Amino acid sequence: EMKKSIFAAAALIIAFSFTGGLMAETITLTEVEGAWMNPVGGEDVVITNGGDADAVDVVTWGVPYPSSSTNKSGYAFDAIPTIGIGSPDDGTYSLTVDVGTPFLLGEFCHENWVIDTDTGITSVDLSLMISGFDSPINATFTFNHDETFNTDDPEASRDIVTITGDNNLKTAVMYGGNDYVFELLGFSEDSGQTLSTDFYTYEEANNYAGLWAVVNPVPEPTSLLLLGSGIGALGLVAYRRRKN
Repeated sequence: EMKKSIFAAAALIIAFSFTGGLMAETITLTEVEGAWMNPVGGEDVVITNGGDADAVDVVTWGVPYPSSSTNKSGYAFDAIPTIGIGSPDDGTYSLTVDVGTPFLLGEFCHENWVIDTDTGITSVDLSLMISGFDSPINATFTFNHDETFNTDDPEASRDIVTITGDNNLKTAVMYGGNDYVFELLGFSEDSGQTLSTDFYTYEEANNYAGLWAVVNPVPEPTSLLLLGSGIGALGLVAYRRRKN
């Protein structure tokens, strides 16, 4: 009976250590909004941020080639609408995401058109504001741009967009008093099945990809200590039984 009690207590300790108290299984976001800023390089760079969650944020650059063309290159970000209940007017829009499951943050487009040499940017930042957590996320991610040399080979001529950021694209957040990590996973062209921080885009086309993220829980240090204590108790019981 004592053995059963000890094992039951240890099992409860281990189970509690992975619950983190009352960790949420879903998180409700009330707003996702983006804004382009801090372009590096480029000629005739124009930023047009929508200013709210329902508008598309656009940055364009470059001198069109040939001169008779009017197509500049650029990026566009269209944040996913936080739909589900209410309307934008009454402030009750919401988007529920599952903890630990990737979700669509918005649609990214590279408007890849031929421009004069050395008139393209090398990078630009996307600032994301995401509400619904205990405190809103305000995170900035850098979109590095590789304006490749154009050849007769469409694959070799593709430009490359690469996302970088602090802490491997991770940001600490709190929800319901518990610790979580928001992580920008990158681009996906197949509804989140394949994810990459690189996006290869074809010339003379608008190239679309979803921008995906995930929210994961963070184990509490006290819970990990309890877990270690529980495992240690089990080991001590086994040791004493062997000696007896």
